[in-house]
Amino acid sequence: MNFIRTKAAALTAVGMIAMAGSAHAGQDPANQTYQAPAQEQGSMQMEQEQSGQAGQFGDDKLDAYAEAALEIGRINAEMAPEIRAADSEQERKTKTLQMQQDMINAIQNTAGITMQEYNQISLAMRDNPKLVERVRTLFDEKVLQLREDDDLRQEQNPVR
Repeated sequence: MNFIRTKAAALTAVGMIAMAGSAHAGQDPANQTYQAPAQEQGSMQMEQEQSGQAGQFGDDKLDAYAEAALEIGRINAEMAPEIRAADSEQERKTKTLQMQQDMINAIQNTAGITMQEYNQISLAMRDNPKLVERVRTLFDEKVLQLREDDDLRQEQNPVR
């Protein structure tokens, strides 16, 4: 039970990093999360500013964002140690590309959100503390639900 709680806490920390869309050039690839290329970001940012939608996301969209971010955090927690342990630069690059593709797939496979919407929310969060708080609350609720589900499974199937 403690292992699951520790894992959930780690996912919370990693997921918050993922939600901030904090991949920057020069960072350790094992600590990166998916972020759209700069050209795509500039285009999305212009669209966002033109439409006046910065920070205007519904709870369903933000809930889907938090769900995708949780999965991205799980992927990062699983693959980052493998990337750091890579024996060569080529292996590190290969594993990093695989991790990024897995993160893209996680977003694309999350119901209720597109890649473009995920990136728009990530961009909007950079300048909108209220949006960050809304997403953090939804994310924390998801982590709490995971913990409760795990506790229930532990009660139903006690280790002897």
